[in-house]
Amino acid sequence: MATIFVGAAPARADSSYGITPYSNLHSTGNTVLFAAHTATYGMELWKTDGTAAGTGLVKDITPGASGSMCSNNGDQCDVGFTDAGGYTYFVAASDGTRKELWRTNGTAAGTTRVSGSTTSVVYGILGAAGGLVYFGATDTTTGKSGVWATNAAGTSATKVYEGAYGSSSSSFASAGGRAYFTPWAPTNAKMYVSDGTAAGTHTISDPITGPIPGADPVEVAGKVYFLAITHEEEASHVYNLWVTDGTTAGTSMVPDSKNALTMAGVNGKLVYSQSTDTGTVTYAWDGSTKETLGAGWYFNGSYLWKGRLYLATSDGNVPKQQIIRSTDGTAAGTIDLATVPTRYGGPSPFSGGTNVLYIGAATQLWKSNGTAAGTVFVKDLGSGFVNGAPEVVAAALTNDRALVASQGYLEGKVFLTDGTSAGTAEYAPAVLPLTATPAPKITGTAKVGIRLSASAGTWAPAPVSFAYRWYADGVAIPSASAPFYTPMPPQVGKKITVKVTGTKAGYVTVTKTSLATLPVKPGTLISAVPKITGTVALGGILTASPGGWAPAPVTLRYQWYANGTAISGATASTYKVASAQIGKKLLVAVTGTKTGYTTVLKTSATTITVPAAKKLTATPVPKITGTAKVGRVLTAVTGTWSPATVGLKYQWYAAGVAVSGATNSTFTPTAAVVGKKLTVKVTGSKVGYAPVAKMSAATAAVVK
Repeated sequence: MATIFVGAAPARADSSYGITPYSNLHSTGNTVLFAAHTATYGMELWKTDGTAAGTGLVKDITPGASGSMCSNNGDQCDVGFTDAGGYTYFVAASDGTRKELWRTNGTAAGTTRVSGSTTSVVYGILGAAGGLVYFGATDTTTGKSGVWATNAAGTSATKVYEGAYGSSSSSFASAGGRAYFTPWAPTNAKMYVSDGTAAGTHTISDPITGPIPGADPVEVAGKVYFLAITHEEEASHVYNLWVTDGTTAGTSMVPDSKNALTMAGVNGKLVYSQSTDTGTVTYAWDGSTKETLGAGWYFNGSYLWKGRLYLATSDGNVPKQQIIRSTDGTAAGTIDLATVPTRYGGPSPFSGGTNVLYIGAATQLWKSNGTAAGTVFVKDLGSGFVNGAPEVVAAALTNDRALVASQGYLEGKVFLTDGTSAGTAEYAPAVLPLTATPAPKITGTAKVGIRLSASAGTWAPAPVSFAYRWYADGVAIPSASAPFYTPMPPQVGKKITVKVTGTKAGYVTVTKTSLATLPVKPGTLISAVPKITGTVALGGILTASPGGWAPAPVTLRYQWYANGTAISGATASTYKVASAQIGKKLLVAVTGTKTGYTTVLKTSATTITVPAAKKLTATPVPKITGTAKVGRVLTAVTGTWSPATVGLKYQWYAAGVAVSGATNSTFTPTAAVVGKKLTVKVTGSKVGYAPVAKMSAATAAVVK
């Protein structure tokens, strides 16, 4: 794929750019990664989701205009995008010259150099196997080339093979969690299998009697198929198809496979084209038998999509034309889809979305749903290119859209398509860099309840729109997306930062993070001095009014004191003055608590001294009227107590024992008190006076 230039491409005398196909347009999740050039950053890693807002620089790996990926004119720009363990690995040079292995998760923070690759000069990623990434590199210590592999975490790499000639071959396959690769050698090239360690890397073909592996091995049903030439046939350059399980003993030639050409796997079968005495034939091999899928044609490009293998096929007789076919690995399941153009007889690039397979055919974009009727021409993208008609290659996005770019010529043209001609247009969002992007600053005290403000600073060119996101110890605070934030109790002890994202139409979106605040301190409650209301006298009810506390709700606790000593059990907002407090001054303490705030204690002013109790002046003995008989109502006549008003309480007794619940001025005897004499006790009380109890004379024994 041609390297994408954001803005004008660099000028050069020879505008025919030979770029490695497929190298720099990589679909991953909902985005496409690619190498792009700008005057500000040089050639760096970019991403897009198909929108201007979602298109931007991932990371400026080599600060300044020198760029870290390829060269600034894009020649032979193969960064080797390879996915493993949730990351995409690629080749870049942090110093602008020395190539290293990097990985990215699509964010600047998640784009890091793989440690270990710094001890080597990386010249190409081979592929991934067992979650490890294998790459060719030259050891800077020994000066020899070899193959390296990352660790399981993907954070470092070690050398698993070193040879006299290195490993410049693109031959690589993965099977059973192991890697199969073939280091280049002028003679007696050997295939190696590796588990990612030097100790676990060994050959699977004898250099004297074994096969000499060719390129493009294929994994099928846990075994690896490859093209090789034996020493007996080395002079005639006759290739055969071989299969291996990773051991020398398990490596053998596939019968009747002389002059095999290309191969791919589908549904546990190997599909391969072979040149025979009667012409070219394409077969499916299941490990023991082969079935003819078609005669008179071979394939030189393939793509596995939704359980079927899509083939770019040719009969070798019609130039610049291919037939797109698909197969499930059986003759009955092999169908012709469409005849499409091609340049130089090369393979048509494929890229599959959820429901649409995109096909690049010379300058034309096609799409397919897997049927002949559904394989249709979308649009010719060749017009307007200075250097002729490049081939196109697509990378799928969400909703069956695709990003399409030229292959073979560097024209800076990128298209976005939805699968229709009208919905396919040149995609060239202006993504210029903002010229001033200062880090935001936080003002205010980091304390619960105190508002913090974010100052974005002056960004340029103005105007720039800002979005804010607040964090506590690096974790986003829900719904905290305003230019200000008031810390809450959950943030106590944590440091606050704010990220400001600046956006401007036509410019790269930039996010900057402030310095962290000091740890958030607990807030201070708004409180009030409580007040005591009520009569300060024996039996008087005092009430504590706490005043206004905030922010609500605040939990309040009360404690009453007499002459500075806490009164046991007096922990309600009201208190009835007892005789023990006579001669003492009272006060109340109110304690306010709330999570995330400092506890506050407030005390009221003291009351006057509780005066001595006075004596009631009239306390007559009660009398009982009525007949002491079951079912007859008896009434306690209290007489007149003074000074008025005196509160009276009653308790009836049977034979001197209090009758449960009999506390009214009247009482109706029941069978339970038959034969017993009844009395009533009347207790008179008045605030500021000593209570007095008087007992009546007894009635006659209760009769039925």
